[in-house]
Amino acid sequence: MTRDEYRCEVLKVKDRLHSYCVWMLGDREEAKDVTQDAFLRLWQCRGDVTVECCRAWLLRTASRLCLDQLRRRSRRGQRELANHTVEAPDEWSSPSTSFRGAELRPALGEALGELSSNERAVIILREMEGMSYEQIATVLERSLSSVKVSLHRARRRLRKQCSAAMRVA
Repeated sequence: MTRDEYRCEVLKVKDRLHSYCVWMLGDREEAKDVTQDAFLRLWQCRGDVTVECCRAWLLRTASRLCLDQLRRRSRRGQRELANHTVEAPDEWSSPSTSFRGAELRPALGEALGELSSNERAVIILREMEGMSYEQIATVLERSLSSVKVSLHRARRRLRKQCSAAMRVA
C-alpha cells in the first residue's frame, strides 16, 4: 500500500472506525486513542495489507484493541463500559433523525451497554456497519455459527431491554 493509498483509505474509514470504537467503549477519548492506534498499526503493516482488505483489517484491529481495553478495565475493577451507557456518536445524531429514533437512542445506548463486549461487537458490525455474517466472522476471527448465535442473542436482549425502557418512558 502506497502512502497515497493509505491516506485515501484513512480518509474513507476514519469516521466509521471511530464510531465503531465509541459504540464498543462508550468513551469518546478512549475511542480516539484506539482509532489512532489502529491507523498507526496499519501504517506499520502497510506492506502486508492490500487496499481491498484495508477496511476489514482496520475493523479487526480496532475490535481487538477495544476488547483489550475492556479487559484492562475489568482487571482494574472498572465497569466494562465507562458509564455503562453508550452515547451515540456525533455522526449518528443529525437533524434528519426521526422523533422515534431520537426517543429510542438513550434506550439503545443503555441496552448496548448491558451486552457483553462480544455481543456488542457483533451487533454493531451487522446493524450499524452493514457487514455480512461472513465479514463479521472474518473481522472477529470467529466461526460463522458463533457469529449467528451471538447476533441472535444480542438482538433478543436489545429488543427486550428497549421495549422495557419504552414502556417505562
